[in-house]
Amino acid sequence: MDTIFFERQEGMLCAQHALNMLLQHPYFTAVDLADIARDLDERERAVMSPSVLANFQSHNYDDSGYFSIQVITEAMKNFELRVIPLDNPSYIEYRMNPERGIAYICNLRLHWFTIRKFGNQWFHLNSLRNGPELISGALLKNFFDDIIQQGYSVFLIEGTLPVSLADNVIDKQPVNHSGILGMPTVINPDEEDEALAIALSLSEAEHKRAVEGKTATTDMEIDDAQLQKVLQESLKEVSLLTENDLNKAIQQSLDETPSTSAASTSRRIPRLTSSYSIDERRNAIEPDQAEVIRQQRSRFLDNLEAQSNTHP
Repeated sequence: MDTIFFERQEGMLCAQHALNMLLQHPYFTAVDLADIARDLDERERAVMSPSVLANFQSHNYDDSGYFSIQVITEAMKNFELRVIPLDNPSYIEYRMNPERGIAYICNLRLHWFTIRKFGNQWFHLNSLRNGPELISGALLKNFFDDIIQQGYSVFLIEGTLPVSLADNVIDKQPVNHSGILGMPTVINPDEEDEALAIALSLSEAEHKRAVEGKTATTDMEIDDAQLQKVLQESLKEVSLLTENDLNKAIQQSLDETPSTSAASTSRRIPRLTSSYSIDERRNAIEPDQAEVIRQQRSRFLDNLEAQSNTHP
């Protein structure tokens, strides 16, 4: 059954899950279905009187992720599929023998799930479960009778479903019945509502963690950016300070040497300007002057230390 496309419950998006599992591809998102719901709302508003329109509330969707049968019906039109109540008198043969159909969508209050045929086998695709469940075709009527008695509405899907990988695989290699019950256990409506509430709570918690994680990451990125900016500014200041100190040290050291020596040295040492980096400037100094500069700078620093000692 690994080839069967299956979506686990997320928030209250069971209508989205039921549709995608019916079509065996994630064709619809909550945004897609909400767009359909808003379009239906607009059509309804267009035929309402002003007094009714003033108190209009959408019954096609809500903030929890619930979508109505009208939304599902409109969504199926994109695939030339019809959604028909199983209690429609014109389709009594499907109620008496559900195996005549290709798929069904079932609803109770806020929850939707799919019953679909792959090859010659039927499967229960319920996002509140851990995965697809095989149903014996002979017991399909009993299954529908049972859930209808509990208050479920069952809708026949009429038309041609998109061909899926699971159709091809299961048609050639049916799922082994060994160890699989003929009919899945029906979820009690109250337990189903509780499961939906838990799923919604978990989904909200995951969303909150995702938002908090994103915020924390963003804050860290901002902090890193600020830190990098501070470091860059500091490096610039250090670079400028080092350059100025070096220029000052060399100049004062040269002033302390005899004029002939200073003239000679100044001709041989390139002037430090902003057009060079510090490393380039240091590399530009001729090797035989390195020791002279070191000694001159050392004398200058010794003088500075002596001055600081005499003037605390």
